[in-house]
Amino acid sequence: MGNGTHPATTGLQRGQLLAPLVALSVVASLVVSSPAKASAVAPDLDRQFWSVTVDSAENQVTYSGQAAIDGDPNTFWHTSFSPSPHPHAMGIDLLRNAEVAGFRYQGRPDGTGVPNGRVGAWAFYVSEQPDDWTTLTPVATGTFPDDSIEHEVTFPASYGRYLTFVSLSEAANRGGWTTVAEFNVMGRFRDVSLQAGVGSIPSWAPVVADLASPQCSISPTAGSPAIRQRAWVDPTCSSGWFDTDGLPEGDHVFQYAVFDGVGTRRGQVTVAVRPPLEVWDTAWALPLKSSDAEVESYFAYLEGAGYTGVWISLVPTVWQGGLEEPNRHGHAFESFDEPNPLYLEHVDHTLDAAEAHGLQVNVVVAWAADWVGDRPEAKWYGIEDPAPIDETNGAAYGQTLANRWKGHPALGAWVMGGDWWTPETEAETESTWEAIVAGIRQAGATEPITYHTGGFHSSWVLFADREWVDFLSPETSHCLVASEAQGVLTMLKATYGKEVVAAEMRYEDEPAQEIGISAWCPPEDPVTRFIDATDIAADAQAAYDSGAAAYLYGQDLRWNWGNVLGNLGRPGEAAALDIAADGVLGGDTTAPTWSGGSALTGSTTDTTATLSWQGATDNEAVILYRIDQPGHGVVARTPGQSAVITDLAPATTYVFTVAAVDSAGNTTP
Repeated sequence: MGNGTHPATTGLQRGQLLAPLVALSVVASLVVSSPAKASAVAPDLDRQFWSVTVDSAENQVTYSGQAAIDGDPNTFWHTSFSPSPHPHAMGIDLLRNAEVAGFRYQGRPDGTGVPNGRVGAWAFYVSEQPDDWTTLTPVATGTFPDDSIEHEVTFPASYGRYLTFVSLSEAANRGGWTTVAEFNVMGRFRDVSLQAGVGSIPSWAPVVADLASPQCSISPTAGSPAIRQRAWVDPTCSSGWFDTDGLPEGDHVFQYAVFDGVGTRRGQVTVAVRPPLEVWDTAWALPLKSSDAEVESYFAYLEGAGYTGVWISLVPTVWQGGLEEPNRHGHAFESFDEPNPLYLEHVDHTLDAAEAHGLQVNVVVAWAADWVGDRPEAKWYGIEDPAPIDETNGAAYGQTLANRWKGHPALGAWVMGGDWWTPETEAETESTWEAIVAGIRQAGATEPITYHTGGFHSSWVLFADREWVDFLSPETSHCLVASEAQGVLTMLKATYGKEVVAAEMRYEDEPAQEIGISAWCPPEDPVTRFIDATDIAADAQAAYDSGAAAYLYGQDLRWNWGNVLGNLGRPGEAAALDIAADGVLGGDTTAPTWSGGSALTGSTTDTTATLSWQGATDNEAVILYRIDQPGHGVVARTPGQSAVITDLAPATTYVFTVAAVDSAGNTTP
């Protein structure tokens, strides 16, 4: 019938897709830290980003719960040296649900003093919610001997995210202590995490790889009907999709079931419907080195390229000349106690120019590695102690900045931090940041505040739980490849529940080692290449797949305002902007088509309409058809070429339309 009519139906009429379709896929969210130990039951779950809590520890450094999962049996969790009655509990948050099939416990090894605390009687709990373990039924109980041998415990697979290992007694009744040298959990992650905009029909195989003849289905009772009817999985478990059309931003959850011939396993699908990933540029030295004309040309480029804005550093670093170095207008910053208003005027102009181009500017108030805290004895770049900004003058400085720029439409955020030289002392800078933040807030500024961390592993979680930190902006230090950086970003978002910005990954064109990290990163191997478009695309994809809110692009000259107008539009930069739009580099933009129309036909009873249509064609693959009732929205979704619409009113004329959707979310015109 093409675009003709039918007593109960009409031909193809479909508007623009409101939100893309998402194919079901397993998203790697954790970095593998070591090979999983072989087990007849299941492999070890990776431990790198587990969150471990204990109800007692001698201290949070040497004897913390984290010591039980650090890979070194000579370090161990130890409850307080002052004995306390059992039970003692160690809680583990896997960060996502898993099918848990067992665990391995290793007692405190010989040679570490009196082996106090080896576990005797024990119980193990698995839960989908962070429930009090005392309200739960254990999935396994038992008693370990008084030795340092690793013991494996298996049990029927139990589904959950929150695990609790409870020591009920000391193995030799030496006293009220518990020690755990190493603790591993065996199982498989069968949950699926999706980002809206992923455009492909991936194999379902990673979820069912260990099952001989699985049969997949959507659980009919878990999740709301409105969500379940958007999901489909092939009964053979070969593929699946979830339609995000019209859904609000946020996480949407349903569950699937897998029958393996013996029993039914299940997993949870979380679909994150999200806006495009924001992309910001890095131009730390803009306040010092730019002219007004250069700023105008630069912002015109950023606006046209699709950037959200730029991150800048207000105060020149020591190696750039420091507080007395004049900007392009001839004015120096001079002092944190009394910043030169003439220097700040160029930042006024920068914010006004950004507003004119619809851009945002995030301002680093004092680069940490140069101006805050105690520096190393080597006096990097001639930095002298004591620091010129600290808790004594920080509040006044924060007030000065906030009184000048608070409420400016182009001011995106206030940024504390910026690099650091040694992991041992970065935490000591907090009092300075707290003072500056207090001054900013006392002046009435409401813009969000973040801490841009140093590049050490310990830096990434620093101050992340503080109330004054509104969003997280870790520097993954130019020293992580994309998969490792993705693990860090994913962990931070899951652990702290705050938005995360991939704030300083690898810079395009910077000298690099063969392994793909910057030349100055350990092990400081010789330069053999440069960070290229492939590296940048991988980083942007990692930021997108981690669920980060934004990705901060960097170019090796541009960050220091070197030949800025001559190196715009680099290949990696273009790739990052492309990925940010929908999560796919060079994504498919070709819509399915009908050959001669949809040929939509139908038959009716008093309360049902049975519809059928010819298949559409696509350059990739059509995976979904939507049936829409104008004025009522989508009433059915199916991978096939027919649908039955039920619960219709007798003696009523209905109009339906059909649209074909491909794996990238493109729909027939």
